[in-house]
Amino acid sequence: MHALLATELTSSMAQARGVLAAPTGEELSARWERDVSVHRWSERVAALNAARSGLCFGRLDHSDASTSYIGRIGLTDPADGESALIDWRAPAAQPFYCATLATPLGLTRRRHFQLAGTAPNERVADFHDDVLDRVDLADSDSESSSDPALLAALKAPRGSRMRDIVTTIQAEQDAIIRLPLSGVVVIEGGPGTGKTAVALHRV
Repeated sequence: MHALLATELTSSMAQARGVLAAPTGEELSARWERDVSVHRWSERVAALNAARSGLCFGRLDHSDASTSYIGRIGLTDPADGESALIDWRAPAAQPFYCATLATPLGLTRRRHFQLAGTAPNERVADFHDDVLDRVDLADSDSESSSDPALLAALKAPRGSRMRDIVTTIQAEQDAIIRLPLSGVVVIEGGPGTGKTAVALHRV
């Protein structure tokens, strides 16, 4: 995944430099179009750089035997044009947060990755599976329903900066984050329930 990220980052930076260096003439509209394009590519570069830590944090095993990966940003494999990593904000990523044994949403298994290290040497330190198929669950040795990733996040020391919660969003929080942006949304909850984090993840 990090190789794909590095490739796209290099390409996006080259695109931004190329657009910035291209002649625009004296037309104000051409200059405006150039500035918009540079801004768009610069935003993509910033997003790719921000995703270098904790890039891929989940895997979905679907009932049709296909597999997809969930991460901080969407990536496409240039070799076949297929999605290699699904952005956590995309509708296709919603089952990662909302699927349950009662409502599996087409999944048989959900895997949470716990990552260690930094890019490009980031590695999977541990993982936790949520079995969402009743037949597989009957054959599974796992008896724990707790989420180690969530427990680790809750036990982590607090600092002066707010941490993002994309790897541990709960179904109720995901439903609020994905509400339409139009209108007013009131988020209520007790202290420490993630109200501010959920509101910021809607932005």
